[in-house]
Amino acid sequence: MPALAGLRVLDFTSGFAGAIATMVLSDNGAEVIKIEPPGGDTTRAQPAHVMWHRGKRSVVLDLKQAEAAGTAVALAREADVVVENMRPGVADRLGIGQEALRAANPGLVYCSITGFGSRGPYRHIKGYEASVAARVGRFAREEGWRPSPVFFPIPVLSYGASQLATHGIMAALLARDGTGKGQWVQTSLVQAAMVYANSGWMVRVGEESTAEAPKAPWVSPHEKMAAGYQIAQGADGRWIQIASTTVRLFKAFMRVIGMEYVYDDPRFNDMPYEFPTPEERTEVLAEVRRRLGQKSLDEWMRLFEEDGNVGAEPFISTEEAISHPQYIHNGTVVEVQDPNLGPTYQIGPLTTLRDTPAEIHRPAPTLGEHTEEVVSAVASGASPWRSRNGTSPAPEPESIRYPLQGTVVLELGNHIAGPFGTTLLAELGARVIKVEPPEGDLLRRIMDASVKTIQGKESIAIDLKTERGQAILYKLVAQADVLMHNFRPGVAEKLGIGYEKIAALNPRLIYLYAASYGSSGPRAGRPAFGPALNAIAGAGQYIAGEGNPPLMSIHADPSSALGVATSALLGLSARKRTGRGQYIETTMLTSTAYALSDDFIRYEGKPPRRMPDKGQHGFHALYRLYETKDGWLFVSCPQPSEWESLCRVAGQPELAKDPRFETEKSREANDAALTDILSEALRSRTAEQWERLFLAADLACLRADGPSFKAFFVQDSSVRENGFIAQTQYVDYFEDKDDYVDFGEYWRHGNTVLFSDMEGVAGPPCGIGDHTQAILKESGYSEDEIQDLKAADVVTWGLGWAAHG
Repeated sequence: MPALAGLRVLDFTSGFAGAIATMVLSDNGAEVIKIEPPGGDTTRAQPAHVMWHRGKRSVVLDLKQAEAAGTAVALAREADVVVENMRPGVADRLGIGQEALRAANPGLVYCSITGFGSRGPYRHIKGYEASVAARVGRFAREEGWRPSPVFFPIPVLSYGASQLATHGIMAALLARDGTGKGQWVQTSLVQAAMVYANSGWMVRVGEESTAEAPKAPWVSPHEKMAAGYQIAQGADGRWIQIASTTVRLFKAFMRVIGMEYVYDDPRFNDMPYEFPTPEERTEVLAEVRRRLGQKSLDEWMRLFEEDGNVGAEPFISTEEAISHPQYIHNGTVVEVQDPNLGPTYQIGPLTTLRDTPAEIHRPAPTLGEHTEEVVSAVASGASPWRSRNGTSPAPEPESIRYPLQGTVVLELGNHIAGPFGTTLLAELGARVIKVEPPEGDLLRRIMDASVKTIQGKESIAIDLKTERGQAILYKLVAQADVLMHNFRPGVAEKLGIGYEKIAALNPRLIYLYAASYGSSGPRAGRPAFGPALNAIAGAGQYIAGEGNPPLMSIHADPSSALGVATSALLGLSARKRTGRGQYIETTMLTSTAYALSDDFIRYEGKPPRRMPDKGQHGFHALYRLYETKDGWLFVSCPQPSEWESLCRVAGQPELAKDPRFETEKSREANDAALTDILSEALRSRTAEQWERLFLAADLACLRADGPSFKAFFVQDSSVRENGFIAQTQYVDYFEDKDDYVDFGEYWRHGNTVLFSDMEGVAGPPCGIGDHTQAILKESGYSEDEIQDLKAADVVTWGLGWAAHG
């Protein structure tokens, strides 16, 4: 039986974020009733809607009519969860706001997904993906083939919000078992943008006014990539992404391409991190690309696979990825028979739960397919829905301060994809203990990326290659709820922490393997970094624009971290019902594909994916970047209802009646002409002037070359008004070393999910081994035993900021 079996969900959302959130809930056993307006959810215009809405029931209700709104309230009385993504205040006006529905059903978990948050100056702006991205400065930062703002087509903010919503829902349901009460859960696309800000986001307190990112001269994105992330063209013209970013892996790469001789010069021993001079870096990497051009892509891939220690993948399309052998092996691609389309091949469940597996129990419904059945049942009082609210004894409400209070998570992992997933659990109130080797997580040498993954955690530094070190871990395992690791297959078993061993010590433990490719299959043993996974998921070709060489994308790591947190919460939800732990596996491969799911489906007659234009401005005339008198504006008017208003505000009212543009179909056929007309018109005013005019007409067209994300994060009033930012400090001292990190007080992202009745946690980072002594004492070790373990190099500790106040 799936993890969420018996859960009742009422889905009022429209668009990608809500669709994916409730798809994950449905796949894992929740009964989802999708409430659609008479014209249907806007996603029905997209080929992937038959995947996004699989397993759900469709009920058409015109919520502007009192009788329909009454039916919605009646359904909500019997539900466990309501999800909506209307602009703040709209649900209230329709009579289905959180106050009204929670009053009718005190056990209800009510989740709101907004674009910009429920407070602040932008709360009423339509939360389209690109509108939010433009406002928070993401387009100004994306890599591109021109120096001005670049459109980024992957809807990572919407995907991020979908997973943050599922985190909030499941955490609130777990908390409800203790309090007996539901609560209001909120997240937004702006909070998702914080998830996807891997680096360049740290700002010291007091330096907010100077936080703007430096405007460096434009350089070709292939030329300025990190040395371990090289993109090159093989002799056959096909492109390959190299992703070998540690010294050991880069050395293996250099050996395979015949350039290991470079290491004969000791000045190059720290490649790919450091080079003697910028000129020598350029020279070495130019030779790397020249050598890669001497063999075909297939020849290089065979050599890399034979070696086994080179991270590299070819750039392919998402359509091609559906046939990739590792996706097939993992079961990521599933066949679903659609009554109208016939056999479809879709992305499968997000994560694999061994004992409570997900199920795709029926295809997507046709519009209103279940209206009569559901409405009649409600009218007769014979609704099949029976909420589980109030089935658990409730202690005093004030005894539970955080949603995951009392949950203990052990993290054994490196880099971003696994560790940032447990950071998200720490924000929900879980106690996360980072178990790292004495030298620390490999990512610690990259400070801002590393800080993001260690915030709010405790660190114990143990040498798990020793029996005494493993014995310490086993004591921790006995008291833990979740163990997460992201080692390459086989490493956990060598360290004595394989699933069978750990499950025998604690049968209630959720054992989560955050794999890259997977635990088995043709690519399982290969080293994997985000850009390589993006390459074979189709991201690199997609973001580059029509006809351009592919680009590196780094969204795989945060996407995967979101999947790690979702997987852990599914495991905890299943344990709530079964009383048992289990083995869970999630992969970077699958999480990356989920963010690209608009095209991760195949069926006969499926339309081709719309690609960004060669100039990387956008998808079409009504969803693209335009140059204005002094900068750049993103026009976001994808709905037919917005067309006439756009023409009027742009000073081109005659376009609305022009036969070339009267219908959505004719506008698509004449897109180039429409783009030219709007381009000329929008050059007549500044970006700020156009923004004011469009917003006054309720059109989400925003300046796209304003402050960088870093500056937006610490300077924009909406961030503070919504509680999206928190202050903390980071000083990491290392015993017996002269150097230390002293960043001082800084601004970190606040909680990515907000709760009406509980708090989140926005804690400081942990230094290597900051909590070693305290955790050992808690585990029953005496002071003499602790000092003996230290002397034997089994454990170590620094003198982190906590020890120095």
